[in-house]
Parts: sequence; structure tokens; C-alpha cells
Amino acid sequence: MKIAYISECSPLDVQNWSGTPFYVFNTLSKNHTVVWIGENMTFGAY
Repeated sequence: MKIAYISECSPLDVQNWSGTPFYVFNTLSKNHTVVWIGENMTFGAY
């Protein structure tokens, strides 16, 4: 299965959000193809 992981912060950095994105991304990557989307995106209130 291919999964798009959408996150403003890097899921490759264990220091972000107490490591939650890092561990979720790595767990999904064990059995699936995961692509991080959001590296060059700016999220915020409109």
C-alpha cells in the first residue's frame, strides 16, 4: 500500500512533537511505501 504522510514537521526528526511523527512514519514504513508530503508547504490559519 502507498501512503502519503502529510505533516508540516519532519517525520525524520525524533525531536519534533516528542517523536510522535517519527515513530508513526517509521512504523508505517515497515510494511508500506510511505512518502512524506509537506516539506515545502506552509500550514497556518487563514
